[in-house]
Amino acid sequence: MRRPLRAGLFGGDERLPGLVRHVLRGLGFKLGAVVAGEPPPDLVLVAVEHGHVTLRVAAARERAHGAPVLAILRLSDAKLAGRALAAGAHACYALDTSLEYLRDQVLLLGHAMAEDRRVRAAA
Repeated sequence: MRRPLRAGLFGGDERLPGLVRHVLRGLGFKLGAVVAGEPPPDLVLVAVEHGHVTLRVAAARERAHGAPVLAILRLSDAKLAGRALAAGAHACYALDTSLEYLRDQVLLLGHAMAEDRRVRAAA
């Protein structure tokens, strides 16, 4: 039996898990905190705001151990999204956009994860 996929949440306020949990659960992910010493998650979501984008994304990538990192922004902001992507996030989602867009981003990252596993297995 295959283990459920784990999505780790890094940062954000207490409302963030409730906003994204339903979408992630529908895609087979169990949402929880990113905790040092536990097995790495399959996907990491990191809340970013102006000021410490590079540090927050870098910390999330370190805890992700190679899993994709999805930056969560409070509002659509191309400059902030660009900084998050430049810092190493694989994708961004703004909370003021549809949850369908979050679903699409997670699906795209999931396909990328599967392709990466396939390539590594063939090597």
